[in-house]
Amino acid sequence: MKKDYTKLKQLAKKLIAKYVMEIVFTMPSLKRGVYNTGTSLNAGIADVVCSGVGVISDYTINEKRNSSILETDKKIIFQSDSVLKNGMIAIINNVEYIVVDPNPLAPDGNAIVYFAQVRA
Repeated sequence: MKKDYTKLKQLAKKLIAKYVMEIVFTMPSLKRGVYNTGTSLNAGIADVVCSGVGVISDYTINEKRNSSILETDKKIIFQSDSVLKNGMIAIINNVEYIVVDPNPLAPDGNAIVYFAQVRA
């Protein structure tokens, strides 16, 4: 019997929204655009955007010990209807972070929340 995790996803979003901030992750498109000499911008390049709510915190000393977690890395619990991917970038508290390791909690194949390692 397949379980419906819709209520759990709504609860996670509600709890995260109570204690967190809105976060927008973007990933520049790999498609080449057309350079406009008048505006000095590349036209036709659409960034991939993943927005939602999340909590950012430090790793504990035990989590950092004997792991690939750097001193400046943070952990994020993030809820979104979009897919969080490696290489996406977010600016949080005036610091640019890049997603290093997104781990979705997805018991039925649809992510309820993401536990992600981000690097400054």
